[in-house]
Amino acid sequence: MNGRLIYFYTQGITFYWPALLYTPVSSHLWYLYAIIGVYLFIPVIRRFVQNATTVEIVYFLLLWLCILTGIWVIGFTVGDADSGIDLIAVYQLYPFCGYIGYVVLGYFLYYRCINKNVNNIKRNRIIKNISLLVFFLSALVIFTATFIVSKSESKPTQLFMTYLTPVVVIGSGTFFYFMLQSENIKEKLSITNKIISFIAKYSFGIYCVHSFVLEYIVHLAVISRSILEWIYLPLLAIVVLVISVGIVRIMGMIKPLTYVI
Repeated sequence: MNGRLIYFYTQGITFYWPALLYTPVSSHLWYLYAIIGVYLFIPVIRRFVQNATTVEIVYFLLLWLCILTGIWVIGFTVGDADSGIDLIAVYQLYPFCGYIGYVVLGYFLYYRCINKNVNNIKRNRIIKNISLLVFFLSALVIFTATFIVSKSESKPTQLFMTYLTPVVVIGSGTFFYFMLQSENIKEKLSITNKIISFIAKYSFGIYCVHSFVLEYIVHLAVISRSILEWIYLPLLAIVVLVISVGIVRIMGMIKPLTYVI
């Protein structure tokens, strides 16, 4: 075999090493590739958001959401083959149709929307609860629409749950705002926040290893599939989370790995 051919075998997939430059070893690692472009653009977008007025940032976010909605509607009504990519190229809308919008949204919610006045704790609690309600409504819409379309097409669809669909943007934005409000109103001592803070500390490492943990748990039938699905899936998620946290904590004992997990 040619010495230049280095193969990686993971999850039953054989990779020729140059393909690793554009193809993740595991599908969930797409984020590690996408984040590179986002990080490269952050120095530029930072100057914009730090000097822009609130109205200008809202304009960017509304334009981003409208374009994402347009792309999604075209993809839903016409199909994936004509999902709006040509329109993006024609009108040069690239800055308004990618993940950079999440960076701007996070900045906007954290620095421009959070009310840190301790005298408004009651108001902040109301906003926090409304944010959580909108998040659950978004999740319900995704669940219901996915079920209906999947059933009508007799096959699973991810049309409503991809990261750049409008409902996912709204749901993720409101949940992020909910988490910010939870911190803002001094709930750091609650058991829920302690658990969340603990998991957040290892979140990147958990993200990187959880897919492999999931594969082996399912393959080894650690949890019996004979139990009801609505019990099996949450239980599976909890087991994967616990094992992933354990793996990441052990990896964290190796000092060089602390910089990447």
